[in-house]
Amino acid sequence: MFNNYYPYLQSVAGFRITPVARIEEASSIFPDLQGNPMFFFDQSRNEFYVKQRKPQTGEVETLKYTLSKEPVATVNTPNYGEMIEELREEIKRIGEAVSVKVRKVDKDVE
Repeated sequence: MFNNYYPYLQSVAGFRITPVARIEEASSIFPDLQGNPMFFFDQSRNEFYVKQRKPQTGEVETLKYTLSKEPVATVNTPNYGEMIEELREEIKRIGEAVSVKVRKVDKDVE
């Protein structure tokens, strides 16, 4: 019956998401004493609040996350193919330099 009034109220991975009107309402709800996170959703502001008690210190922390439709900035990933090819060339160059020195030493020994 409760879900008929709040159709967006869901259970995600065993955690309950509670609808709230603002962050003050989420802050006023008593935290879970075992330290499990509590999730709140403010639909009018498109914000998620996560409230959790820190077991080490006993203080309660409320974090705010905002949902936005802004595009995510692209991350410039390095071209690993070029990097691998450069490293192979460097290894080959060092290997040739080392083999030339070894040959010269061998000739001196003979």
